[in-house]
Amino acid sequence: MFKRSFIWILIFIPIFFTVNPVECAESEKKNIHQMAILGIGVRAALSGIESSYYLDDINLEFDETMQFGLNLIYYFNQYYGIEISTDYLTTDVELKFDNKSGPLGELKQIPILMTARFQFPINKTQTFIYIGGGGGYFLNDLDQVISSGTHEFAGLNAVTEIDDSYGFHLNAGVDYFITNSWALNLDFKCIFNKADIISTFPDGETREEQIALNTSVFALGIKFCF
Repeated sequence: MFKRSFIWILIFIPIFFTVNPVECAESEKKNIHQMAILGIGVRAALSGIESSYYLDDINLEFDETMQFGLNLIYYFNQYYGIEISTDYLTTDVELKFDNKSGPLGELKQIPILMTARFQFPINKTQTFIYIGGGGGYFLNDLDQVISSGTHEFAGLNAVTEIDDSYGFHLNAGVDYFITNSWALNLDFKCIFNKADIISTFPDGETREEQIALNTSVFALGIKFCF
């Protein structure tokens, strides 16, 4: 995940530094964010949670999945804004240990994020590139696959629960205004998140530990500004 994230950051940085804010400010063309102060939008995204370790040596693997969400952004001026967003995703979780594997269940997650954005219009156009960061709260729920019998390794023998969590993220993206009110949006987030997971075994033993739920999110959306 982090290597892919680094590649995307390298793509965005050269574009960012080609922007000339003085030229943009002096342009006779009225900037879209001098007219619009509020925007509401929807996004569809490809989301991938990085694999994590559980119960010491057991690997948790998450399927790549689609997520869908809403976002609301307030523009303080043409350069600064703040976004509140919420999404919904589900992904299958598998346990792996040596050559053995088995399904743990389905993770459902609702991230509620706040992002501070710093943006520039690309010279004399209605295209805006932005970078930002923020934090949020993650509603996590594990719908575990419960099967009878004793399994080959401990993870499948435990009743497993996952707590809600806090996290932070980095953000980059592009807004392209097709009219004064409607914009297409390309958005990337790199999310860093840890959640407590509680495992209860048949003999009554309980173990609690943290797992990483670091996530890369590549989204395409549309929003209306007014």
